[in-house]
Amino acid sequence: MGSARLELAGAVFRVPGGCLTVGTRAVEGPGLLGVVGRTGSGKSNLLRCLAGLHPLAAGVFHARLAPDRRRLVLQRPEWQLYGATVSDVVGAGGEEALRRLGVAHLERARPYQLSTGERRRVMLAALLRADAPLVLLDEPTAGVDAEGQATAARVIAELADTRLVVVATHDWPWLVSQVPRAWWMEDLEVAGDGPPAELAARLTAGPELFDLVQELKRRRLPGESWWSAERLAAEIVPR
Repeated sequence: MGSARLELAGAVFRVPGGCLTVGTRAVEGPGLLGVVGRTGSGKSNLLRCLAGLHPLAAGVFHARLAPDRRRLVLQRPEWQLYGATVSDVVGAGGEEALRRLGVAHLERARPYQLSTGERRRVMLAALLRADAPLVLLDEPTAGVDAEGQATAARVIAELADTRLVVVATHDWPWLVSQVPRAWWMEDLEVAGDGPPAELAARLTAGPELFDLVQELKRRRLPGESWWSAERLAAEIVPR
């Protein structure tokens, strides 16, 4: 399949509504890279930049693979479900991939008949069969039930064994437990780079803090542990 390496030096991309700054960074696969940030911070646009869909405005972007060797799954998977049936979307011989994603029974279904969660599972099944060293996933578990999230997490981990997988997500618990490195987006700029737990600990306010609080409430942790970002991160990060 071949390895994927992305090298950026002072990279700035032209995106709708302005310019997106990545700066000087490098990432190489196989492995997992997370992309996190507030809604509207530029996560989806960053994935499109790495996929080669937005032009470079300044700096250097070098990818050791052609655009047709990159696979981007959009936040709205229905935009990519080309084919009369699910089987057509995944391709010939995709029965095993569909089975592993728990959607083998939908093989003859029409893509437009699927739920959001089912569409995401079908796209992951297609990725399992794709010969692409770089996989870019935009919110792959949004709208997916708990069982589907667990299945998706297993498949993403498997993909990362042999490919570079970049995942934009708001799922902090999954990030801090499974992803070694993340880029933090802020106002169309990669403003942070490091372990997700460290990025979480830097948060002091805003939607991400709210999301962490909600996760702690879901886990029924003591209310007195909600008061600071550092305590929140400490509760989320597995010991």
